[in-house]
Amino acid sequence: MTSSQWSLIGEGKIFVGLRSGGKMRHVGQVKEFKLEVSEETKELKNYEGGGGLSDSVSFITKVEASFNFASISSKNLAMALRGVDSAEASVAVTDEAHIAYRGGLLPLAGIGPTSVTVKKTSDDSVIPASEYEITSAGLIMSDASTIISDAGTAVKVSYTTTAGTIIQTLVSAGNEYRIIFSGTNFARAGKPMSVEMHRVKFSPPKDLSLISDDFAALTLTGTVLKDDTKTGVDISAFCTIRMVEN
Repeated sequence: MTSSQWSLIGEGKIFVGLRSGGKMRHVGQVKEFKLEVSEETKELKNYEGGGGLSDSVSFITKVEASFNFASISSKNLAMALRGVDSAEASVAVTDEAHIAYRGGLLPLAGIGPTSVTVKKTSDDSVIPASEYEITSAGLIMSDASTIISDAGTAVKVSYTTTAGTIIQTLVSAGNEYRIIFSGTNFARAGKPMSVEMHRVKFSPPKDLSLISDDFAALTLTGTVLKDDTKTGVDISAFCTIRMVEN
């Protein structure tokens, strides 16, 4: 006897691309992906006695897709924070001007500085490396420095940056995306399944843990909007799900 039970434990890859076209990008590990449907109900009371309802009509008011990204890549961050990302090559910086303070951070323009040399602007004397600590964001000047005064001293810093990526946040309007889930149903011996959302607009994340005892996660919610280019009888303008049952 064939079982009518169809259990679902989904797993697979999610791809995101601009609705306007272009590359569908694999976003990496996603811990959870789900659809949430909101409903509004109009009810007509029974006014002829006996209580209850005479009629009821419900409307789907909103469909949302939520994602819990475990991959905190620069592309995912830029998408979530309505920003743009660009590659930064390793470059040599000469005599970047700053005011150094005893015990304070001296932030540099590039990330991960190496081959650092610090000089006093007044006489070009080199400040010993023992007078500062090199960090990813710049230099922490020593509390016990005999060179840097509490009032601040003009310095010049030469160093080499580490190649990386820069993300400028909140500089673009919310884009519309096409999303495809290419997966399988683990509960049914890996039967193929896929989900395509034609037009999705993300809301910015409510929070992003930058310091934590656990792996950071990026939770995004996107509104699934109507795509007027999807037409025809029984053709969804919102979302299409395909699955193999046999």
